[in-house]
Amino acid sequence: MGDQRVTRCAFVESHERLALARDDDQVAFPVSEACTLGHDGRTLADRVIQLGLENKDSEATELLMKELVPITDARLQVLQEIEEQQKALVKQTTEAASRAHFHVRVLMFLLGGFALLLGLLVAGVVMFFAYGLDAAKAVEQQEV
Repeated sequence: MGDQRVTRCAFVESHERLALARDDDQVAFPVSEACTLGHDGRTLADRVIQLGLENKDSEATELLMKELVPITDARLQVLQEIEEQQKALVKQTTEAASRAHFHVRVLMFLLGGFALLLGLLVAGVVMFFAYGLDAAKAVEQQEV
């Protein structure tokens, strides 16, 4: 059980570092709040189990209904908020990537068209000089 708590805390710390690394102030994931509620819920759940093992069913039920259920509901609400924020962030970044892809495609088409025109121009100049030199040699040979 201790390893899970260490892993969860490491996850929360890395998730908060990721949130802080972003320049966006719009997205602030309440991960530490969810972790705190989860820790409180686990502590209460352990107490409910202990009361159940001691055959104190009425106390266990009262603790479960009055304290544990509201904490669980609050944690669920926080997790749903995190999910909504992450979905919005994914949608936002997907749209930005799509726009960037479109702009890159337009740029590639423009560069490709420019390269084609430049290639035709170079081919025309080469053919002009090659034809012009051949014509000049032919005139010279006729004069001699």
